[in-house]
Amino acid sequence: MYLTKDGSIVSDKDEILFFSIENFIENIWLGNDCFICGAKEWSKEFNDEHILPKWLLKKYNLFHSNITLPNLKTYRYDQYKIPCCVDCNKLLKTTYEDPISYAFSKDKKHLKEFIKTNVKLIFNWLILIHLKTFLWDKKFKYDFKKDQKIGDYYDWEILHHLHCIARTCYTNIPIDSNVFWSFLILPALQWKDISNFDFLNIYLGCTVLIRLGDIAIIIVGNDSSITLNSHLDLIKKISSPLNPVQLRELATRFAYTNIMLKERPNYYTHKNAFSNQMEIKAKVPEYYEIEEGDPLIFGKMFYHYIQDIFKETRKTKKISEIISHIKKGKYSYLINEKREFIKNK
Repeated sequence: MYLTKDGSIVSDKDEILFFSIENFIENIWLGNDCFICGAKEWSKEFNDEHILPKWLLKKYNLFHSNITLPNLKTYRYDQYKIPCCVDCNKLLKTTYEDPISYAFSKDKKHLKEFIKTNVKLIFNWLILIHLKTFLWDKKFKYDFKKDQKIGDYYDWEILHHLHCIARTCYTNIPIDSNVFWSFLILPALQWKDISNFDFLNIYLGCTVLIRLGDIAIIIVGNDSSITLNSHLDLIKKISSPLNPVQLRELATRFAYTNIMLKERPNYYTHKNAFSNQMEIKAKVPEYYEIEEGDPLIFGKMFYHYIQDIFKETRKTKKISEIISHIKKGKYSYLINEKREFIKNK
């Protein structure tokens, strides 16, 4: 194991165990190297990696459907890929896609048991998807009339750390228990004429929502479970499956809370001087504080993430009034004025 000039760490087998931020920016973010092993395009065979795996696209008939990007433009799922070599593509398939797709092909009892015993696997899988969306965004313009890319707004340190987590299937670097973040599994309610699949990726709050049939998972990627702990009172009130809008509201609440943390956990890759082994670690504040939020900011954020399904499902004369209340942060699909959970009928 040795240290390169840019601060990367390479194994005796010439495998990059740790990308320095400089190396990550130059060769993964700005370049087209394999985002897992770092191989150059000319050095190995590439076949690229679907951001959402093919088994998922097939199961939910998404190959010719579109994902909505942060700039509200759409892009076809089957063309939604990033550079990846053949070897790493196979590694991701055997590590994540094969066991997870098999679990989702079985009955509910088997699936629940799989999720219960494979939380870290599912968490890392969603972090992987989370990272892949950002790596793809680097090339897509936020505003087609300008030269600004969606990725121009992203923070290197957050992306670099997500990259370290996503590569652990390749590096085999252990992750300290303090690193694992908010992870919530919920029953989901199906709505007529709305896809039984949903995927929401909130960059600013490092939050992912994925709905697969009647199961939804929400994770927060850089909070060491602080966001989950701060919402326990709300979560305990949930007594029935959440509909698509409720799930997106909860994900937005998680993201906004994460944004408002006064002191954040600090993540880093550490090499133990005694064992000579590497580990991904976290320095977590002893106490956490959350800034007082602005209802207007939350409201606009909430509406941004529900407007596509909102317009399809809310056919009412009062739609303008409801939208106005949502944008002002005065409307909730989860909690009523008495702070009671709003059950679905």
